[in-house]
Amino acid sequence: MASEASGISHPLSGTGSTAAAVIARQDRIPIWSLSYLFIGIIGIGFLFTFFDIFDVTVSFVQTCIQVVPGCTPPTSANYLGLPVELNLAGYVVGALILAPLADRFGRRDILLFTLLLTGIGSLYNAFVSDYPNFVIARTITGIGIGADLALVNAYINEVAPRASRARYTSLIFIMSALGAFFGIRLGLILTTPAAPFPLGLPFAVAGPMFQGNGWRIMYGIGAFLAL
Repeated sequence: MASEASGISHPLSGTGSTAAAVIARQDRIPIWSLSYLFIGIIGIGFLFTFFDIFDVTVSFVQTCIQVVPGCTPPTSANYLGLPVELNLAGYVVGALILAPLADRFGRRDILLFTLLLTGIGSLYNAFVSDYPNFVIARTITGIGIGADLALVNAYINEVAPRASRARYTSLIFIMSALGAFFGIRLGLILTTPAAPFPLGLPFAVAGPMFQGNGWRIMYGIGAFLAL
């Protein structure tokens, strides 16, 4: 019996040891194993992610006035909840459904696909003419962003050298902070009335120059960053 037991193969243990050996080999690689252009693409993707998170907040009053009949600045808050909720629900869908596909099809390919998806959603936002389509576009964008957030950390942990992994992760999150900053600032400039503070911003351009279309320009910029 003992001899029979010793002869039983354990494929799972072999698989585990192989995976551990691959991870250990990756950790010994002293340099970034991919093109630095790709880390730049990841950084731009994260910049867009946080740009998109904050741009809707500062531009929605102007958006609502154009896509919701009868919407006014005081009533615009009544319409903000649904697109924000479905955008966040899209995060869950992207993280739970799209991100795991990277285990089968590869991190790089799925990450590029999710960036494309977020770009399409943002471009869709730039051209919508009614509230239902605006909500749908925000949902599509949320699905892509949810997958992006899940994939980027895993990707960096897998391909960055162990000694400099924290540095690359920090660079990515610096890009996210820049995205949040530009999302807010650009939103204020493009969608806030040009008027003396506090009624507006003296340097804003959301007056006759753009005829209320500054929010479309914002989403167009977001699509450009993602695509």
